[in-house]
Amino acid sequence: MGLDWETKSSRMLDEESSREGESSEELMEMLRKKNETKSFDDIIKLLHVVSSEQKARIMLRSCMDKVLMNMGGSYNLRDVIDRLRSVASVNGLRFNVVLDQDTSSPGTTCQILADMFTMEVTLDESQFGGLSVLDVKIVYSDHVKSCPNMVQIIREGKFLELSKQLKGLTDIYPPSMDQTTRTRMYMALQSLDMDLAKMSQVYRDSHGDSDTLHIIMNGYVGLLFPREVGTCSQLKYFLSPYDLVDVKTKQLKTLTNQVLENIGMQAEIGLEVYETPCKLPITPLIANNHPTDETSKPRFAEINQHNSVPLPACYSLKLHPPVPILDHIVKQIEQETKLPVLYKDKSTSYLSLIQKDDECCKVTFGSVTHRHHLDFSHVEGLLVHQVRFTSPEHVVAVINLLRKQCYLNTVLTSCMRKSKKAQVSDPADMEWCFDVSYNDQRSKLNVTFEHPTCSCSTAFAEISFSSFGITSCHMFVGRGDQPLCSDKLATTVMQKSLSLPVTMRTVMFHTKKNRHKEPEVHRQSRHPTPHPPMPPVKPQPPIMAPQQQQPQLLNPLQPTLPTPATTPPVSINQSMSHFTGTSIYRYDLTSRYYFIIIHLPLLEFILIQCNRR
Repeated sequence: MGLDWETKSSRMLDEESSREGESSEELMEMLRKKNETKSFDDIIKLLHVVSSEQKARIMLRSCMDKVLMNMGGSYNLRDVIDRLRSVASVNGLRFNVVLDQDTSSPGTTCQILADMFTMEVTLDESQFGGLSVLDVKIVYSDHVKSCPNMVQIIREGKFLELSKQLKGLTDIYPPSMDQTTRTRMYMALQSLDMDLAKMSQVYRDSHGDSDTLHIIMNGYVGLLFPREVGTCSQLKYFLSPYDLVDVKTKQLKTLTNQVLENIGMQAEIGLEVYETPCKLPITPLIANNHPTDETSKPRFAEINQHNSVPLPACYSLKLHPPVPILDHIVKQIEQETKLPVLYKDKSTSYLSLIQKDDECCKVTFGSVTHRHHLDFSHVEGLLVHQVRFTSPEHVVAVINLLRKQCYLNTVLTSCMRKSKKAQVSDPADMEWCFDVSYNDQRSKLNVTFEHPTCSCSTAFAEISFSSFGITSCHMFVGRGDQPLCSDKLATTVMQKSLSLPVTMRTVMFHTKKNRHKEPEVHRQSRHPTPHPPMPPVKPQPPIMAPQQQQPQLLNPLQPTLPTPATTPPVSINQSMSHFTGTSIYRYDLTSRYYFIIIHLPLLEFILIQCNRR
């Protein structure tokens, strides 16, 4: 089982992918207008008519290029050249075959020309008819970069993948800017990539024995996948326990690069146009010797006029999938980056962002059912899909806040399952109800439930969150009630599973198991008395007040009131100083009042003050 809110977030991006097929649908609609065309000659005539229009001709050419790229394996030089030409045409680039190249260089060179770079593909056809791809290079104005991954793509005939990487390479440079500005943007992006690589290396050096999972969940930038030609730098910053388990084999997955592509939360590093100019560094802010501060984090140089330039752009973290984030955490991110985040729709109920329409908050463990009431009506959130920033130092803070939110999302979605048809319940089945609420000021999840062994009594769990996961899970009970399982056990289970139902099941099981085994000393240590018991008070004879003349009664049958005795005045604080939990009845006759104080099991005091006449 994966994160439910990952699937829901990805659905909101399906509209963007559906737009790509609009041009093809329009062309097919034009071809379907004449249903009587059946022969091949009629279809050819219809294509000539359709291609006479400029718009239809462009769409037809684009469709033919995609068909050509998607055809089977190529076997000769001409086929590969035609498909490379189709790749350039689909991406709006120029294509050229170098005819006057140096005779000493082997093979044939094909060029795909863009404004900021040139891709050179060197092909060689042997005398036996076989074709080999010798090299693929990206030529910039100041350097040349070899691309062995593209060599393998062309050898395998994956021209659609080649087109995708070529598009990613051209998307780095906004077409609305001049060449000088685009060159500076490329320098700023290179500077960011170098700083991210250094941050990742600093954490690996300080945690030499860390595995892949530890780096993803605790690294400064998570697990970094460096930028390659046609692909963006990617950060893998969170994995839930459900991502680590193979449902079919019921075994833990081996975290290879191929497995990591399809699980967890990741972010793409890129540049995007921004209306307000931002100062972006064009040189790395971390020195080559990797200086660190007292917390072993990388030390960044200040951004000034010598290492940065103002550009109409900013860095961006594109979140895949988008993350439901609480409003107060969104404000923390914006305070850190000084730039607004991008989100889907407006602020709405946080619970509606993580819960599907066909889900309910009921989890069944055999004959035991856990029902959860999520009291989040006052909590609002946003579905964030992009975070902007201007310095590599912001990445560490943003990743920590995103992790903190992902921990909360995972714990809450563990309480949700798909709704099933109502079934006749067995009287022997047991059902537990849990009231779950969130304290956004303290970043704590509060769970209230009935005590498993003490009837008519409640218990309380407090779960604390941070960017490093679940920091603690404290259990509280009423005075005199049997303690639940230890806080250490509850915290360990919650940290390992990130599941509220699993943790509560463990708490119930261990509490019932140790019901008759827990010593009385342990109870007293968990509930220490604030004061020693009050020593017994010896009764003293009352001191009679001097005789006073009684007033004449109007009714001779009415009895006379006894004369009150005088005792030293005792304050309320003194009478409660040695309170042990039993009822106390005390007179204060000089002030003509009496007080009754009762200590209930949950430490509730009731003070009743009455006037005595």
